[in-house]
Amino acid sequence: MYLARNLLRDDGVIFISIDDNEVANLKLICDDVFGTENFEGQIHWRRRHNQPNDKTKMIGLVAEHILCYAKNLNTYKQSGVGKVDLTGKFSNPDNDPRGDWASKPWKVGSDQSGSRYIIKNPNSGVAFDEEWMGEEATYLKLQSDKRIVFPRGGDGLPRKKYFKFEREKEGQCATNWWSHEEFGSNQGANDAMTKLFFKKNIFSNPKPSELLRGLQQIANTNNESIVLDFFAGSGTTAQSVMELNLEDGGSRQFICVQMPELLDKSSEAYKAGYRTIADITRARIDKVISKLKTEQPDKTQDLACAYFTLAPSNFKVWRDDVDSANALREQLEIFQSAEKSTHTKQTDAQTYMLTELLLKHGLGALGVHAIAKPKNVAGVTVHRVLMVDDKTMWLCFETYTTELKDEIIKAMPAQLIMLNSCFVGAKADEQLANLQLELTALDIGLTII
Repeated sequence: MYLARNLLRDDGVIFISIDDNEVANLKLICDDVFGTENFEGQIHWRRRHNQPNDKTKMIGLVAEHILCYAKNLNTYKQSGVGKVDLTGKFSNPDNDPRGDWASKPWKVGSDQSGSRYIIKNPNSGVAFDEEWMGEEATYLKLQSDKRIVFPRGGDGLPRKKYFKFEREKEGQCATNWWSHEEFGSNQGANDAMTKLFFKKNIFSNPKPSELLRGLQQIANTNNESIVLDFFAGSGTTAQSVMELNLEDGGSRQFICVQMPELLDKSSEAYKAGYRTIADITRARIDKVISKLKTEQPDKTQDLACAYFTLAPSNFKVWRDDVDSANALREQLEIFQSAEKSTHTKQTDAQTYMLTELLLKHGLGALGVHAIAKPKNVAGVTVHRVLMVDDKTMWLCFETYTTELKDEIIKAMPAQLIMLNSCFVGAKADEQLANLQLELTALDIGLTII
């Protein structure tokens, strides 16, 4: 939870799904980590539509809990509170040119306070001396705008119209009860997985995409949002992000993390050729991308997902526990080259280092527009990356030459990354110092690994 909080934007929110057994403990932990003042609510989602028949239990489990916390409640509110799709029935029985509408009582409820004045029913002539939702001037203005209706054939108490087009623009506040009809069920999600994989029981009780779509809506995700799911499971989050983008023209991005948990050999997924839960996650994302590209080819040309596997670093790790001058000298000697020599092919080594360095610079697949094919520049292999701000980054892992420097200055990348081992020979330090001075004068960033 502490790690999750650190990853959140100031206006970010987190949703945590949990069952009855641990919801109380999770609430206490989240109150401690996020603060009770940032508790947004607890959603109760009916995850199954059928009635359980467990003879060993007094209460059958049909609902799941989803705790919601903001990193900073005030910042989240300032950025705009998200809304879910409209519920309720809209119609247009009086052929109002403004379209379909619904209504709510103008008379206050028993636990509300309002203003007291007399309203005369224009149909029956009956006068009502009640406590109403707004001032009399407000009522008269609504009446002149034809926003007041009298139900029961014109004899009922006044009700205020609200139009569907207005509510669609404003959105609707979510409640803490999410039904399976609106937000999907485990069974519906199972059926969707069966259609996608052409095989039953690939994954046990996946989350429905309708549920994740709803969570994204109330989180108020937008074009700048990155949705992180660090227990990705079947990959529902990834699917819901891609589908919502197509629906509203958004460009949200997602990161899904899944441990390579081994599958039981007797499971249907194992029989289908999958070996870990992560294999299923990746397969579902690929299948959804393929499906969406087939259904909406004009909107999905750039739809793609990059996959990364957690692995040891390609670079040596500095030991900070050295306790003698000899040990320190030994470390300094080792770090004349920061990279490990674990790859037999030079091309593989450069690809792995490129990937790791981009991730460590906060770029990875989410922070770049494109990575060009390696280019030979002055006899040296250069990797060129176009970042989201349309600035270029160059990375070089081979021996530095003066000719390379000239080409760098011609190209004027915003950032250059090189290895310390690129500088060789008796004048290696002098070469590096001169390069740093020249690039600084040209406002080109230089990072030496």
